[in-house]
Amino acid sequence: DDYLRILRALRLAGRFGLTIESETWASACESVTQLAGLSSERIREVIVKVLGAPEPPSTALRLYRECGALAVLYPELAAVDDTAWRETLDVVDLVPHDDPWLRIAALLGHIGEPESVPGDPDLDSVAGLKAADPVARRAVIRAAALLSRLKVSNAQLGAVTGWLAQGRLPPMDPDGPARRRWLAAAGADRLGGYTVLWRARHRALPDRAPDPEPTIAALARELASGVALSVQDLAVSGRDLIQMGMRPGPHFGEILDDLLTEVLDDPSANTRDTLLERVRSRPS
Repeated sequence: DDYLRILRALRLAGRFGLTIESETWASACESVTQLAGLSSERIREVIVKVLGAPEPPSTALRLYRECGALAVLYPELAAVDDTAWRETLDVVDLVPHDDPWLRIAALLGHIGEPESVPGDPDLDSVAGLKAADPVARRAVIRAAALLSRLKVSNAQLGAVTGWLAQGRLPPMDPDGPARRRWLAAAGADRLGGYTVLWRARHRALPDRAPDPEPTIAALARELASGVALSVQDLAVSGRDLIQMGMRPGPHFGEILDDLLTEVLDDPSANTRDTLLERVRSRPS
């Protein structure tokens, strides 16, 4: 009568290393399509418990796929091929359980790889999305659709899609400007999450995922230097432009974005006098 029991069975079997009795398993597999009728909140509660438990979540997640629950509830994940799915489970197990949303980011790490997924949103209709490559773009859009179905908070959705936007691998051996541009795009506040995900992936796949430690150290040095990484960090603001006699408008954002680009290339340019002179010299 309560199809949530299917998900509870998968979770408890995974957590305690149990085998589901054959008749119960058959019944669960036959009834799995009924899971679509459960409320988003109940579905979300179970998957967060799976990913937040101290035991490796891979056993329960494997059962999700085997009984068909993955295809019903998370078609974006079900579309991932078997090799990528095995890699996903290995990485998820190595992400600490104290942050289930980081584990969700690891779980969704491959969902951008299939060219198409049943129920895909219009992948070309999302304007303004910043992602490192087409695979990351698809991952962000699909993750946003999946998490929206689960009715997660905007903060949780933003954190997970933010981690996915720059891809699964660290930017290897970038020079100073490239490191600063990456930090500006990825969000310096998310570096801790990236660090956890990169390390988990390298531990799970040491022959395929590069050692992230040199990049982590370089990015940490950039942050410690106090360089400007957002328009809020610039030595000038819209108020300074008004004091110059400029009329406020959307062009203020363009001006400040251009100044940030220059400062990311040359941090020494982030002084009030230098930036105001750059504004004065802009073509009208």
